[in-house]
Amino acid sequence: MEQEMKEALTDVSLNYGEKAAELAIEFVFELINKAAEVSENKIDDAFMPTLNSLKPIALAMADQIYKGDE
Repeated sequence: MEQEMKEALTDVSLNYGEKAAELAIEFVFELINKAAEVSENKIDDAFMPTLNSLKPIALAMADQIYKGDE
C-alpha cells in the first residue's frame, strides 16, 4: 500500500509540475514581450523575434525533462 500511495502521489505531482513549468515559460515570454512593447527603447524590439523563436525550444525542453527517459 505504501508503494501504491507513493506512485499515485508522484503521478499527481509530475502532472502539476509539467503544467507549472509550461505556465512559467508562457509567463516569462509574455512578460518580456510586454516589457519590450511598452518600452520606449527600440533596441529591444530588434531582439524580440530571436527571443521568441526560443519559446518552442524552452517548452520542448521542459517537456523532455518531464518525460525523462520514456
